[in-house]
Amino acid sequence: MTSDKPNVWVYSDLSDPRDRRSGGHPQTDPDDIVSLASFLLNADRFNIVSVVVGSTNRINLQNPMPFVEQTFVNAYRSDIKRLQQQFPNAQSEINFQWSSLTQKTNPHQFNPKRDYSDLSEFNTVKQLINFAKNNPVAVFLGANHRACDCH
Repeated sequence: MTSDKPNVWVYSDLSDPRDRRSGGHPQTDPDDIVSLASFLLNADRFNIVSVVVGSTNRINLQNPMPFVEQTFVNAYRSDIKRLQQQFPNAQSEINFQWSSLTQKTNPHQFNPKRDYSDLSEFNTVKQLINFAKNNPVAVFLGANHRACDCH
């Protein structure tokens, strides 16, 4: 990663829109998908350390990664050479991963009485902390959420 661009870690609560609520509306909000797509169109401006996806588990489509792979990863890989012609600093690869908080049948819920010094169950959180120990990083928390600057 180059040092002339800010490091960014993205958390998105998007899920596969094929999982529908009663009435046909997708479980995920379209703004989650649009926000991530828009962010990736600006990938040349950032060192994207990781994009972590996963909302609360869905009964019919628990794992969001096949949708992410089909929609975002394949599109980015398909267009990166063309993007790099116009934006040479665009990353060749972006790390997408499934949130360690939502991979189990019952997603982790914050417990104020728990000691969170052991992060063995929270791999993506542990990765972010380890990266932030040695690098400045901004954390974007998907659509309708705030960003934080970690040092």
